[in-house]
Amino acid sequence: MDIVCLDFRKALGAVSCKILTFKLMTYGLDEQTAKQIENRLNSQAQEVVISSTKLSWRPVTACIPQGLILGLILFNVFINSLDNGVDCTLKLVDDKITE
Repeated sequence: MDIVCLDFRKALGAVSCKILTFKLMTYGLDEQTAKQIENRLNSQAQEVVISSTKLSWRPVTACIPQGLILGLILFNVFINSLDNGVDCTLKLVDDKITE
């Protein structure tokens, strides 16, 4: 028996928007809608405030930013084919570990 444990706690920042768009179309989303989602995700910006001092707006480098309402759904679409090509019985488990 082999066991592989993957920690996805910081994985939202590692999602590729191009791959996510391709997977959305694979699941039946039309190309125009998938591209609109990709454009929306690529145009995110954030402003940091430290002790009432605002820093300049910066682009968000993560394809799926933390706190996005659809973030977990999009992430599940992204990792859903993780076991493709693996010849074994695979169980995906979310244990909801909190720190």
